[in-house]
Formats: sequence, C-alpha cells, structure tokens
Amino acid sequence: MKITITQQHIDNGVRNRSWACPAYLALQDAGIPVKAVQFWGIVDGFQAACKDGYQVALGREMTEYILRFDRGERVEPYTFEFPDTQVEAGVEAVLVEA
Repeated sequence: MKITITQQHIDNGVRNRSWACPAYLALQDAGIPVKAVQFWGIVDGFQAACKDGYQVALGREMTEYILRFDRGERVEPYTFEFPDTQVEAGVEAVLVEA
C-alpha cells in the first residue's frame, strides 16, 4: 500500500514525537492502526508500532526522512510503501509483547 505524507501532515507534525510525526499522521489517515513511529537504533531505523502488537520497519529512506524532520530540516511531501497486511510484511513484522 502506498502512503503519502502530504504538506498538511508536515505542517501538523511535531518534531521528536512518535505519535505526531508526519509519517504517523499519514499512516493514521490511511487507516493503519499505528500507535507510534519509533526509532529502534542505527541498524533498525524507524518502525511503525501497530496497535495489534506488530512492529513494521519503515526502511532507510523513511528513517532518513523522519530524522531530517526531527532535526528541523525542510522536508517535502513523500510517498512510501507500507505492507497491506502483516503477512505481506514478512520478516519485517515482529510481534512485540506488551
């Protein structure tokens, strides 16, 4: 599924807030049950923590995009791929015990 971060998401986004960054807002608007977009370290980058207990890696490009936004750098609207289902996410989806 393609997710588009719009200028409105960017304008309404809050730096360094996992529940209010542009990627989170775009995922919410697309109906993805995400509760946070979190940084999991240099190797793993940012992941979407979904309400069903799964973490989905957003990839290197999205990690760099979110880091630029968090640093206060200018970012443009952007479209990225997000798996339609947990099965499609494959090894990138990891069940996290609450």
